[in-house]
Amino acid sequence: MSVDPVLILMLGAHPYKVKGGVSSWARNILASDLDGEFRIQYVATMADGPWIIKLGWMIRALGIFLFFLIAKRVKLVHIHGSKNASFYRKLFFIALAKVWKKKVIFHCHSGKFDQFYTEGPAWQKSLIRWVLSVSDRIVVLSPQWIAFFSELAPMSKLTILENAVSLDYYQSKGLDISRTAEPTLLFAGLLTENKGIFDLLSILPELIAQIPSARLLLAGSGDVKRIAAAVKEYDLEEAVTLAGWVAPETLLSFYHQAHLFVLPSYYEGLPMVMLEAMACGLPIVSTKVGGIPELIEEGENGYLIHPGDRKALLQALMILLPNHPLREAMGRNNIRKIREKYDLPMYIQKLKSLYLEVLGEHYE
Repeated sequence: MSVDPVLILMLGAHPYKVKGGVSSWARNILASDLDGEFRIQYVATMADGPWIIKLGWMIRALGIFLFFLIAKRVKLVHIHGSKNASFYRKLFFIALAKVWKKKVIFHCHSGKFDQFYTEGPAWQKSLIRWVLSVSDRIVVLSPQWIAFFSELAPMSKLTILENAVSLDYYQSKGLDISRTAEPTLLFAGLLTENKGIFDLLSILPELIAQIPSARLLLAGSGDVKRIAAAVKEYDLEEAVTLAGWVAPETLLSFYHQAHLFVLPSYYEGLPMVMLEAMACGLPIVSTKVGGIPELIEEGENGYLIHPGDRKALLQALMILLPNHPLREAMGRNNIRKIREKYDLPMYIQKLKSLYLEVLGEHYE
């Protein structure tokens, strides 16, 4: 006799209408083989656009959520949240899930959630503590976050679940794509100061003075006007390409065209773009923040600097960019690291185990 899969409501950003790592994560999950013993009903709580569009998606999500709570045998609610507006949106859903006495997983993706808590007013801290207290499990992206959340919630509630990507997908899709003739740096993500983009632009003239053929490819949206002004100020029009925010398929081709991935961020969780770049065989230059030190071993698959250390950033790029054998060796190490620890099939097994643990006697 066949057994119906356990119904799980999963809430987060729209997989295709929001720019960012959480959307990339959601696409991976929805394309995986998680469905089987579990049936995932993904409810998008937000899409990019003006406030009226965001409000419309929120109302739509509430309607769908209530329908499933009332009419279907939902066993578990898996909430993907961050800071600021994302956190407040999810409050409604967590409260409703607890009214209907459902198990709740709060999955924190923010690289600045500690700052969101410590710098917030007393009432905001109380709301955060309430969310953590009613959640049956709190998922964080790296061991670095355990220390923070253990001050607010019992260790028994905390689970580390690192992000993952499909190695087969990123390898197979790049078979017909060649590296560019010019040594090319790739930056992908939000083009904002917190991502270190202006640190990168400031050292680029000196890098090009030493390696005249060097190029920088920027994929993302954000402070585009300010970046364009900086490119003009530093006389980098010939060296920098501002591609804007691109479709996942285009970004994949960028990974395979580039020679090195650079992300000099000031704050991160466990960036999906870095995992994707690693899966495509790129060496990494990044910073010692969030879960990044879990990914990058100095000198083995990349280099790490302190945020804002422009001299160290230039030095790392100067070592790696002209050294083809070193780049190739680091790229192979990154592919191996994804295969051994961050490949999507392993992640899916961990997620299934998490669901079984949280459901406990509620699992049938």
